[in-house]
Amino acid sequence: MREALFFLSRLLSPSPATCPDAEVAEQQDWRLVTWLSGCYLVTPSLASQITRCGLMDVVPDQVGAELQEIAANVTSRNQRFRSQLAEIVTAFDAVSLPYAILKGGAYLVLPVYPTPALRVMADLDLLVARERLDEACDILAALGYHQVEDKSLELKPAQHRHVSPFVNDRHIAAVELHREALPVHLAACAPGAELLRTRHRHPADGRDYYTLSPTFRLLVSIMHSEIVDGGYTNGAIPIRALEEYAYTVKADGGAIDWSLLGDCFSQVGRSQVLMSFLWLANRLFGVPMPEPLSGHSLVRAKLHYLRCLLQFESRLADRWLRRWARYSGSSSLDRLGVEAGMKGGGRIRLHAMKRVLQRRLGRG
Repeated sequence: MREALFFLSRLLSPSPATCPDAEVAEQQDWRLVTWLSGCYLVTPSLASQITRCGLMDVVPDQVGAELQEIAANVTSRNQRFRSQLAEIVTAFDAVSLPYAILKGGAYLVLPVYPTPALRVMADLDLLVARERLDEACDILAALGYHQVEDKSLELKPAQHRHVSPFVNDRHIAAVELHREALPVHLAACAPGAELLRTRHRHPADGRDYYTLSPTFRLLVSIMHSEIVDGGYTNGAIPIRALEEYAYTVKADGGAIDWSLLGDCFSQVGRSQVLMSFLWLANRLFGVPMPEPLSGHSLVRAKLHYLRCLLQFESRLADRWLRRWARYSGSSSLDRLGVEAGMKGGGRIRLHAMKRVLQRRLGRG
């Protein structure tokens, strides 16, 4: 398993020096490699890199055909996403409504990946000025969208960062309008107003598109993968986020303010999350550690890396380490949307563990 993981991550790396020898490629269990790529939603990238490295003759015919079919389907899907995005931003521009494309949608217009077809995505996320959120909702309604009720938002401990998603029978992607790019307890380091103020303009298809600056794109991507989705707490290896990071560093590395990125994570008490992510990128994708962050200790990052590999290879370890980490201070605070360092973290963990024990005893 570990050999397949390292082979996949190095093959996905945008570095031109990562193409494996044909003999090494022939020895791979391609069914396992492609299965992993599907789990991590990077199959189009795998197909692209196999072609770039001239390895298609090494891959079993059936596997190669499946990879090409998936890549073609994602290409067609992303073209439809881009047309849908163009319609929305044109309507926003008509009334001078500030916005920024978040997450995967940004790579439909940014020259970061070799083609926009490589980034698999499920919906479109747009950050809009908080004071004009209602107006943005009305614009989507005028374009034929209607909201799908998301009752889970009512259970959140604070006003959620986005409203219920919009859908349109003419389009395939749901659209989420964000008042903030990050949850309340993380947004203090990068409020929506600041993200919009520092957004970047990218001309394409005869119109302008606005995305987050490279620094804030990385900030939102890493925090979403590792904190919001629980990747760090769960000991998961975020291959797709690591690939996105590797491509972003290659394309925009000179424009990234690493000191600001480090300060943002420190502000919310998550420096270890950032350093662990960067160390994973270094070990798996060969991305050099940023020099401006060289003063940070890597002890916890290296331990986290070893933990991730252990959980990757052992179901038993994964099961129990996930359970244990669920009651960590940061995990409990994230579930409640509370800032790190606030009092009561220990009581929150004990209360959560008590509820689990009560449920188990009740079933017994």
